[in-house]
Amino acid sequence: MSNFKCPCWILPFGLLLSLNADADLLSSNHWKLSGFATVGYTETNKYQDRYFRRNLYQSGQELNDNGFLVDSRIGLQAKAEISNNWEFVSQVVLREQYATNIEDYFDSFFVRYRPNDNWDFTLGRQPFDLFFLSDHRNVSYSYDWVRPPTEFYGFLPYGSFDGIKITRTWGNFDNAWQWNLSVGNIEAHFEIDIADENTDSQRKLNTDHAQADPIYNTELSWQSGPWRVRANFALLHFKQELNDLELDHTLDLLRPLFSEIDGAVDKFDIETSMRYGALGLSWQSGDWKIQTEISTIDADFQHFNGQRAYVHIAKRFGAWLPYATFGYARDNSDDELSNLSNIDTLTGLHQRLLQESVKLKHNQKSVALGLRYDFSTQQAVKVQCDKFYFEADSGSVQGRPDETYSQDQTKTWCSINLDLVF
Repeated sequence: MSNFKCPCWILPFGLLLSLNADADLLSSNHWKLSGFATVGYTETNKYQDRYFRRNLYQSGQELNDNGFLVDSRIGLQAKAEISNNWEFVSQVVLREQYATNIEDYFDSFFVRYRPNDNWDFTLGRQPFDLFFLSDHRNVSYSYDWVRPPTEFYGFLPYGSFDGIKITRTWGNFDNAWQWNLSVGNIEAHFEIDIADENTDSQRKLNTDHAQADPIYNTELSWQSGPWRVRANFALLHFKQELNDLELDHTLDLLRPLFSEIDGAVDKFDIETSMRYGALGLSWQSGDWKIQTEISTIDADFQHFNGQRAYVHIAKRFGAWLPYATFGYARDNSDDELSNLSNIDTLTGLHQRLLQESVKLKHNQKSVALGLRYDFSTQQAVKVQCDKFYFEADSGSVQGRPDETYSQDQTKTWCSINLDLVF
């Protein structure tokens, strides 16, 4: 793995202290506090053979036991205008997720320097610019849906990175351009295997780990009138560790006998590269809104490959906003594990390896129908039903506790959210 490691979690403290000579940061005139909250409920225990969750960073079993945990969250943001050129931003979000320390709840913690109207330099923890909603994906009030489409937004367990971002803007209100370049690192815990373990300690031991060090990302966006277009490309030097206690124990016993086993395991625990590209298009005119994003992933190991997309259509009628969203995920990557001849004689182990591979593939479609009602200033209630079409031999963010994906399935979940900004 690369030795690059940005100490960006600590550096903003030093910058703040050095700038304190020019501004009294304790003065309330420099600080602005704001927040957002969502109280949501999803009928997660509707089915016993498949769990519902919005992102891989959530525990399927925890959500199945409590439908209020899927979307409910509260966030607080502190912003300080240190001077005409310097700004400090910190945002913490409390939600259901895998977290090993308090740092994991900070989505943002950065210092931004603006030498003029056209350039920004940002250092610290900040949103990873992969989507239209990267800057505000936790602020449910800011978008139409109950939650962003899980095919497109749910399969990556991270939303922030620690590093440096350079942003350049130009043009005018009729023809505005923006370009940015990011360099940094990412670390996240997530859950591919969502089986119902007997104890919390077993569940933690089966938690998977992902680290990208370094990452490079560049984005270009254009906005004119009702149109907005964005494109980005990210290159990640990726380390993946998928933990499965039963599989690990079996492999330790059989490694001395079969040389192919280590090669098979390398498909899951490996250091290599992943390439991510995305294109987004949005049109909003009057009461109508149409938005779509499409992405492609190419990884040199057993991970989430293929294409993902969604199309969203909404029409406002005063305070009411009905909408429909169509999601899509397709992974056609080859399954090299099926060609391991020696391991094939060990039926149990071979099937376990294939099972791990299937869980990482997402082939599905979805239709979401919803209604948003803005009943007060910065307050809205949303109702949404999602119908998913899961293909056989393919896992999903909405995985199965028995880890068996041998047949096509159709499932429907409904949700209600109360969103507000304060």
